[in-house]
Amino acid sequence: MTKRKVLIVGDSHVYAIKAAVDKIADHKSDFEFVALRLSTEKNGTKIGDIDLPELLTTATHLRSNDALVTTLRGNEYNILGLMRHPRPFEIMIPGFADLPEDTYEELIPYATASSFMFESLKRGHGRQLSRIAKVCAAPVFCLSAPAPKEDEAHILNGADTYFRDAGISDIGVSPAPLRLKLWELQNGALAKLCSDLKAILLPNPPGTRDANGYLERAYYASDATHANTAYGGLVLDQIVATLPN
Repeated sequence: MTKRKVLIVGDSHVYAIKAAVDKIADHKSDFEFVALRLSTEKNGTKIGDIDLPELLTTATHLRSNDALVTTLRGNEYNILGLMRHPRPFEIMIPGFADLPEDTYEELIPYATASSFMFESLKRGHGRQLSRIAKVCAAPVFCLSAPAPKEDEAHILNGADTYFRDAGISDIGVSPAPLRLKLWELQNGALAKLCSDLKAILLPNPPGTRDANGYLERAYYASDATHANTAYGGLVLDQIVATLPN
């Protein structure tokens, strides 16, 4: 019997899933998992496994009982708010605790922040996702980015080149509750994109967030923003559980 193919493609968050796929490579399964980094340029060097035109061609060959899973632009919320802003801000989101008033200068209404996040994702992730969905006969899933890490010391120790060059060691990390709000805004924007494009949003796997909503420490990768191989394995289990028999 031909195995069902699950093609997982994305930006940097795909590495945890690639590592999990490599770990189960010799296990018997009804699924063939293929995890690829979408090609991009980083620090002046081209990295990745597949460019967008090649991905679109590959997507046309997937069957209706296969699946294509994306994890694109997952660090949008970190780019916006991992580091403390020169003019510290707070976002009003119903159901979330507010920051102390003496910790911020600018109060941004929910509608304004939500609209900004959606338009930002739509210009990048949305364009890619739209092109993929148009040519793919298989169901298309979008993975929510792993929840933010609460531990500021871990973030400072593991910050990558982008944030180090921007001076995170001197500027510092934004308050964890603000970063959680930005992540929530990204999730909401991604959910709307998925709804508009008939894609299926997959939240973080059950048990990977702590009581306050942050990424459980057991699933931290060594850097500031990504999850680890154990988390990637849970994502694979989640995908299989979500696919129809």
